Amino acid sequence: MLITMLNMEKTKLYQLLNQISDREIKRIKSFLQSGLSSDSPKVIKLLDLLAPSAAGTSAILDKEKLWRKIFGKEAFNDGRFRKLCTDLFSELESAIAHIQFHDNQKSKSVHYLHYLRQQEIDDNVMKPAISKTKKQLLNRKKISGSTYYYQYRIEEIEYETLQHSSSAWSPANIEALDQNLNQFFIIEKLRVALSIFSRQKYIQIEKELPFLNTIFQLIEEQQFLDNPIIKLYYYAVKTYQSEIADEMYYALKDTLLDCIDILEPSNSRELSTIALSYCIGKINQNQTQFYRESFEWYETMLANRLLMTKEVLPSTTFRNIVLIAIRIEEFEWAQNFIEENHGYLEADKQLATKMLSLGQLYFNMKEYDKVMESLMNVEYLDVSFNLQSKLTLAATYYELNEKILLTNFLPTFNTYLRRKKPSMSADKFHRHLRFISILGQMIKIEDHEIHKWEALQAKIASDSKIVSVTWLNQKIAEKLKHQVINSSDSK
Repeated sequence: MLITMLNMEKTKLYQLLNQISDREIKRIKSFLQSGLSSDSPKVIKLLDLLAPSAAGTSAILDKEKLWRKIFGKEAFNDGRFRKLCTDLFSELESAIAHIQFHDNQKSKSVHYLHYLRQQEIDDNVMKPAISKTKKQLLNRKKISGSTYYYQYRIEEIEYETLQHSSSAWSPANIEALDQNLNQFFIIEKLRVALSIFSRQKYIQIEKELPFLNTIFQLIEEQQFLDNPIIKLYYYAVKTYQSEIADEMYYALKDTLLDCIDILEPSNSRELSTIALSYCIGKINQNQTQFYRESFEWYETMLANRLLMTKEVLPSTTFRNIVLIAIRIEEFEWAQNFIEENHGYLEADKQLATKMLSLGQLYFNMKEYDKVMESLMNVEYLDVSFNLQSKLTLAATYYELNEKILLTNFLPTFNTYLRRKKPSMSADKFHRHLRFISILGQMIKIEDHEIHKWEALQAKIASDSKIVSVTWLNQKIAEKLKHQVINSSDSK
């Protein structure tokens, strides 16, 4: 209960307000002041104090301080304060529902028609209203599955109107009614199937999907393929059938790129994410051509602002984009991306994510001095970021032939790894530990000791569960190749 807490920070009321944007808080306050709600000055005052954006001040979270701000010198009353908080939460629910309804023109139009129908308004008002609403819906630039739901609802109201004013034997608009209902049903059924299939990679879901095979059959008989959303979700679902997965992926890609401008962002995001996930899965199967495919999806999603959540670009997504770009040697693009987009990262991760990404980019560009400038003086709170930074620094010291620095650095890396062992998987711990061990051996082997390099190469081949194993193998191969060339030259 709210009153039992020392402050408001962990209450549902504050947590809700804390996650609503400044703009929406102002809209909520306007609603509360509009006369459509209780319009209680004390409720609005509590909103101002808890949501600083509403009043331009810092939030007050101590319940007794809040009481004094609202009730002055009146003695603190446990029950009244709790009631005030409950009233504000109730008013927030009403305000948010009102704003959501206000922003949904399709829903407003349908409810308006439904009201007219309930009131049995004459046809000379009812029929023009239906015609106008239909035209508005057809002229919308963006479509989604809900488009067909609202079209169905309008056809339903028109059907009732026609039945009321015409012969019961008239076909009225039954065909349009049926078509919109079918299209809405098929889209949502495919979306549910897609949700289940996409999660089966990570969790066990055993669920029968009635009608799915019937839907497949209808689509494969060329029915409903003139509907771009049905076609897209059909292709997306079919990417989970291995025998035709690649064919369906490319069909999904071509169709989505053609249609992305007419889809609601939520559908574009969902389908683009499925396509990107397909590419990542192929990369994990060592199908390297899908690095370019992944890169192109990231470009598309960035251009259409499909990667942002509340205007924030998650740091994991940011890092994945940079690493994919590095992998296909799009270095200039990656550098521009980092500079232009790091400001969209979570505030507490901006600097660390930017500098780590730049460090890894410079490493792959072989600009090793810039690597150290990027990585040396940044504090990484995230263990994963810290490990990546230390891996890159260790490899940089090796590339620069800084054996003394590397000899001193590896024990420090080892100590950090062991200290953080409880916070990572056993596999991750051992992969990094083996890297430290192998690199430590590499700096002790002289260039001419071919048999030792060969033995180390064989050791890696027998147990390749080592982080950065490709780079390690590359460095050993360079040593062996160099010795072969020198040997040939001496002859």
